[in-house]
Amino acid sequence: MRVATAQAVANLFSVAYPNGLAINRGCSSSFSPIVCTYGAPGGGPVNAPIYQLDEVQAPSGGWYVNTVQIEG
Repeated sequence: MRVATAQAVANLFSVAYPNGLAINRGCSSSFSPIVCTYGAPGGGPVNAPIYQLDEVQAPSGGWYVNTVQIEG
């Protein structure tokens, strides 16, 4: 089962994440695509990238990642 486009997966793994956690910082819910943001928790590395995943509802239920954007 695929849950992301090949480009989204390639982008997700294109930037090495520093040691530590990446946590869910929340998702938009007003309109599609849903944008979920992940990054270091408070007190984490200040140079840690922020990941934004654009997601749409899959026809069979669940969510499908269309794109991944990395800031930082």
